[in-house]
Amino acid sequence: MKNYFQASPENPYHISIGAVIFNEDKTKILCHFIEKYKEYENLYLLMRETMQPNETIENTLKRGTLEEFGAIVEIDRFLGSIVAKDDWFGETGKKVEVEKTTLYFECFLVNQEDSNRVDDGTIESKSELVWLAPNVLIERMETFFQRYRINNLNEVGIIKRILQ
Repeated sequence: MKNYFQASPENPYHISIGAVIFNEDKTKILCHFIEKYKEYENLYLLMRETMQPNETIENTLKRGTLEEFGAIVEIDRFLGSIVAKDDWFGETGKKVEVEKTTLYFECFLVNQEDSNRVDDGTIESKSELVWLAPNVLIERMETFFQRYRINNLNEVGIIKRILQ
């Protein structure tokens, strides 16, 4: 079945669900750390999962946290969204401007085991999982964004909303 939520050269729009996962005392956030990918270095990402047809937002979030982080979470609240436009080359190698909308939710960790992660060949499945204080994560994400200017990877605004 075609995934109409996944961007393609014919349909340059994409929907993902994101999670900000806190530890028990809400002092640290679980994120991906990717030291090197193509020309990019020191990338920090929250969990973001592409929706599948006929899948609820909640199911996408829970599937994504389990696949990417090996985590079971409970959703606390909706945090808003990021809509970003970036160039995407995809499998065709042809440049297409994609509009990506990611809906973010604050979550609390119930359980996490690395052995539950799914290796689907994506960079996220090969990432190192790290817990960082929100202000440290913001600083590192801002440094990455200043260097590479990839709009859909700039999740600083979502994290700042939680701190307000």
